[in-house]
Amino acid sequence: MSGDESGNFVSLIGLFLTLVSLLGTFVYIRLGDWYRETRALEIKWELNKAGDDQEQKAARRACRYEIEQVASLATLWNSLGVTLFILFITILSFSLWRTQTTPSTAGGYILAAGIAFIVLYLVMTTSFLVAGYQKARWIRKEIDEEFPLKKKGTQPGKQATGGKV
Repeated sequence: MSGDESGNFVSLIGLFLTLVSLLGTFVYIRLGDWYRETRALEIKWELNKAGDDQEQKAARRACRYEIEQVASLATLWNSLGVTLFILFITILSFSLWRTQTTPSTAGGYILAAGIAFIVLYLVMTTSFLVAGYQKARWIRKEIDEEFPLKKKGTQPGKQATGGKV
């Protein structure tokens, strides 16, 4: 591999790593914020689930709305998309690295760093998602038991249509 090709190789790997770091940073900022929101909602629910004053009732109502945002699958799909892109770029980088005709002394370091990054990324992403969605599921169950939604089509004092009277 000529010096010019070697420079292109290093530049291309640098571009790939930059893309991975930008997306990785984005997803961790988002996942970290999402997990903190989930934890804050859990605390808010615990503090207000048993009270009967207007402020606590309003807080329970707010929890009912907030759980729908926290428990939505948008965070999961976003994380999955970013993870698939990172895996694609990693495979592409290693494929490009293997086409190098002269072995690089840095090859072992690149491989070790790449594997460590992927393992750490997957463990952290999975941990955030599993812990967050378990917490959200528990909060939703609590809210559904203590503060159930009214069925559509029924109003207090009126009977739903279609049944026997």
